[in-house]
Amino acid sequence: MGPEFNIKNINDFKDLNQEGFRPSILFVDDEQNVLRSLKRLFIEEEYQLFLADSAKKGLAILEQNPVHLVIADYRMPDMNGVRFLKEVCRLYPQTVRMVLSGFADTKSIVEAINEGEIYKFIPKPWDNEPLKQTIQNAIEHYCLFEENRRLTTIIRKQNKELRQLNEELEENVITRTEDLLSQNKINSLSQLALNCLPAPVIAFDSRGTVTLANDRVCELVGKPLLKVKACDFLPEGLLLVIQQILDGQNKQKEYNGALFHNFTGKAVAVRFSTIDPKDGAILLLLPEGREEP
Repeated sequence: MGPEFNIKNINDFKDLNQEGFRPSILFVDDEQNVLRSLKRLFIEEEYQLFLADSAKKGLAILEQNPVHLVIADYRMPDMNGVRFLKEVCRLYPQTVRMVLSGFADTKSIVEAINEGEIYKFIPKPWDNEPLKQTIQNAIEHYCLFEENRRLTTIIRKQNKELRQLNEELEENVITRTEDLLSQNKINSLSQLALNCLPAPVIAFDSRGTVTLANDRVCELVGKPLLKVKACDFLPEGLLLVIQQILDGQNKQKEYNGALFHNFTGKAVAVRFSTIDPKDGAILLLLPEGREEP
């Protein structure tokens, strides 16, 4: 997070100097005695001062040096202060611009401020302390503007990254939804295929929980079996067969005898994978007198 610019005294700029910030001011006036007076007034302040006696020299200084505040006289022979500051605004819009003049036409002053996007008008002759305070306020204005611009840049970057993340998330959701729909379709087809078989069939995961069961076995047990534990409905003999398969003791195991209270015959349990018992098992129930498919 950037520094808070709450400047009450010019010495507060010492905190900003830790980041290499030193306020710079350009004074432009065709009268040398005015420039000398301004230099004397601010020589002991923690500003970097630039002096130019024409608009042309002022633009040359701006081209070579970063300047935070530009103060120009209104009446200059080659280019008046408003035209000069308007050009400064075009080339260096981040600078704070002020007019220093004894010109007393209020209408012209207002027009000058509007045309040059000028921060403030300072009358001649000036009072030293109010002038210092005005300049200090102008520098603070610059700092606040730059901090706002920095934060705006960060927010724009974060918003761009957020939009990209949202787009990626939407793509992932779409892909995941398509995968789920595809898997659901496969599961539905698997269930449909199991329901077409004439014999009861049950599939278990590695923890002994039912993952698929056709209608024949549900009718036999008398209740839906999806997500039901094997130990909650299988008789002891069948439960032992399934446990041996899931424990990796056997790849295939058969059991003959009473399977349920109303079902006697043969049970065949087979591991889904011939390598890893964690893949689960499938149990096929064959009533007496029926051959294995």
